[in-house]
Amino acid sequence: MKENDAIQVVMEYERKNKPIDVRKNKQHPGYDIISGNKKIEVKGIRKRDGFFLLNNYNFESYAKEPDFHLYLVLGDNPSDADIIVYNRIELIKKIKEARVRFTLEIPLRKEDKKKAIKFDIS
Repeated sequence: MKENDAIQVVMEYERKNKPIDVRKNKQHPGYDIISGNKKIEVKGIRKRDGFFLLNNYNFESYAKEPDFHLYLVLGDNPSDADIIVYNRIELIKKIKEARVRFTLEIPLRKEDKKKAIKFDIS
């Protein structure tokens, strides 16, 4: 499921079940929704997927935010979606089962760009 669709599903769920201030987060890259005090990261995944990924922003939010939650929205489209909710304590149990992968964020500097070779496909 596309991330924006999954976010809409969770926003509807939060509004129906906990009618408090629910809004999209536009200021912090580690989570998608703020619902009351909860900071919610949403992952849209297909039901046949066997894993989900947390990036460094998600993990930083998990570490810093006492009311961090992960919502997995399973399904191929919003109309048949199921939601799995993990609070911080439940999520730490899942993290212990994780395969660790990482990426390096390597800065590209002006002097690197000077080394670029012009390439014309025509």
